[in-house]
Amino acid sequence: MNKLELFKSNIKSYIDIVKKFGKDCPIESVDIDLDAKDLFKLDRLTEIIRNANTSILMTMNGIVSLDDFFGETIGSDIENIAIPFGVFLGELFVSERNYHWVWNEEYNTACIKTDTGSTLFPIAKMIKIFESYDGSEGTPSRFYYSTLILLDKVKNGIKNQNDILELNERLTEDDIFYFNSIAKYQNSETVRGILQAMDDEQNPYYYFALPESYQRDSDVIESTILVAVGNHFTEEEWDKLFTSKTLVEVISNDNAMIEYIEGFIGKLIYKYINKIPTKKHSFTSDIDYTKMKKEVDKIMNNLENFINTATDTIDDVKRGIIKSIENEPINYVILPDEYKKDKDITKTYINTTDILIADDIPSTLRKDKDIALLLIKKEAYNFKYLSEKLKEDKDFVLTAININPSIFSYVSSKKLCDDEEVIELAVSKDKSNIFSASDRLKNNKNFMLKLYKLYNISLHYCASSLQDDEEIVLLECKQNYYYFNSASNRLKNDKKFVTKILEQYPECYQFISDELKDDKELAYQSINLNKWNYTYMSKNLKSIEELANIFINEYPKGYKYLDTSIKNNKEFNLNLVKKDGLMIQYMNSKMKKNKEIQKIAISQNKEAKKYI
Repeated sequence: MNKLELFKSNIKSYIDIVKKFGKDCPIESVDIDLDAKDLFKLDRLTEIIRNANTSILMTMNGIVSLDDFFGETIGSDIENIAIPFGVFLGELFVSERNYHWVWNEEYNTACIKTDTGSTLFPIAKMIKIFESYDGSEGTPSRFYYSTLILLDKVKNGIKNQNDILELNERLTEDDIFYFNSIAKYQNSETVRGILQAMDDEQNPYYYFALPESYQRDSDVIESTILVAVGNHFTEEEWDKLFTSKTLVEVISNDNAMIEYIEGFIGKLIYKYINKIPTKKHSFTSDIDYTKMKKEVDKIMNNLENFINTATDTIDDVKRGIIKSIENEPINYVILPDEYKKDKDITKTYINTTDILIADDIPSTLRKDKDIALLLIKKEAYNFKYLSEKLKEDKDFVLTAININPSIFSYVSSKKLCDDEEVIELAVSKDKSNIFSASDRLKNNKNFMLKLYKLYNISLHYCASSLQDDEEIVLLECKQNYYYFNSASNRLKNDKKFVTKILEQYPECYQFISDELKDDKELAYQSINLNKWNYTYMSKNLKSIEELANIFINEYPKGYKYLDTSIKNNKEFNLNLVKKDGLMIQYMNSKMKKNKEIQKIAISQNKEAKKYI
């Protein structure tokens, strides 16, 4: 089985890993399917992992290792975690467009081959996304849609490099191709290779290695100039580059190109283009002012009519844009900014799209309450993209909580997190929102008990000072015995209080102080209520045969938890095999070799012989 076949045989397993993580994620359960409509869910899972400090998830119930979800075969290494997510992203291309997986020997990884011959690296892209803690590498959905749009543009024909640059600027900062201008030259391996080398090495002189037909291409010249500008060429270096007569000739006959280059190197450009006099740049040509005046008069005569019809024309354009977004919401993404700033157009996009990227909405509209409420109704995490003024507005936040309670996990205002009215409303909608309350409120016993009685919140989130309060701790243990672990050291060492706790919640024994774990009276009390408590006792108490017997009679397989002195006690082990000959399987080699123990064990159960 070659590498590609081995990879393909594991695709289903990788997909299942992503689905399982989404379902079991302790921060936010995400039910995700292999469907482009669920791409925003993939964005959310990506965001959770990217913010998880690479190897751990900070949850409301403590710290959880990513290994718990991804398993030993994946591990907590971020590059390995990216594999199942990259495969998931790649499979969307395969299922939606019938692209196919290939193996890239140079990079030793699986990648996607498109119907135009382009190569996509979804696994490598997911590594970049996970490692970009500032979000600079974008999201899986942004990569997916911008790639499809750009590939369709390539497939249907590129008029010039600006088509690609404009799309790329509007849609994404992702490096979909190694070098944007390569997309135009997919059928020429030589040209693509030279352009790639120019970009990789930042060496504009690769221009001279191109066939002459490509040296005359304006897109190639623009790419060459950009690389030179990026390297801060001196005048001497520009002189060297402009030794190409072909380059100078093409530039000299293109006014737009001259203005473009002039924007980078100023009037220096005329030093080169004036070497080749052309009709376009002959400064001695006569100007036909009569013809010019007629054209100006014609424009002025039509101006009044233009003004009268402009409003209707603009409305027609707007209606057309809204209709196109209703049919295909992704059309909004490629709109010029002036149309995105229209409130009606943006509302249409928010209401119709399944995949909403809030930062595609102009910042000016994210200050608008109507738009903001639509955004958070769609997805809670859009709250963080709203204007700072709205995020600090109490009335707005109260309204937002009623619309989507999950937004409160994104509220960062210290003032609002310390407001009893805001916290009570947030908790009434979603109990987990108590996690975001200020320390002052979590330290307010009356307030916390009020929320407990009204909404049964977890008192585990009380501030540390309340973990020294007997009433609070008792109520915590009623909710979950594990919460006793958060009780103060004083209470954990208070025998009277611990006795009271153990009577109701014997499992709490594991969290009491080391001093009380050596208390014989408490040991007998706890083991009679829960035999497993033997495993938490002090070494001194574990060596008591009576306690060991109580434990082992309930949990025979727990033999390994017995104290060493008990394990080496011949009489104790003889009594065990008299009751159950198979107990010999758990004993150490010294006891297993004891003839008397062997004999009694076999006589009690013949199956014991195979463990000797």
